[in-house]
Amino acid sequence: MGRGAGEVDSGSKKKRWISSYKDYCDVIVHGSSAVNNWKWPNIEGPHDYKGILPHSVAWDMSLNWSGKSVGVIGTGSSSIQRVPKFAETAKDVTVFMRHHTSIASQIEQNISNGEADPDAIEPMAAGKHHCYPIP
Repeated sequence: MGRGAGEVDSGSKKKRWISSYKDYCDVIVHGSSAVNNWKWPNIEGPHDYKGILPHSVAWDMSLNWSGKSVGVIGTGSSSIQRVPKFAETAKDVTVFMRHHTSIASQIEQNISNGEADPDAIEPMAAGKHHCYPIP
């Protein structure tokens, strides 16, 4: 993805710095919201976008990601399932996230709370967060 000029504004009424930047990509994928109640994010201009703009719920299987810069909005289950496939052939993949996503393997039902040791479960140890970059 290409990065454009950014700006920083200290004029916020909340006395916080506000920073913004522009990214450029060939494809934007929206990967959040429930399947039965999906919607486009409430952001300015997505329907003015001239590139490919699919939603994970209304998926077009004929789309080709080869050599494209792909931006994925959201980190829900659809995003988790699709990002590795994009990474196989896309030029690059950038995921835009508002909140972290927690993924845990199924915990054995025969283990009591007293026997469970969250620090022994890697990489999901309590208080630790792991980020695995997409090659």
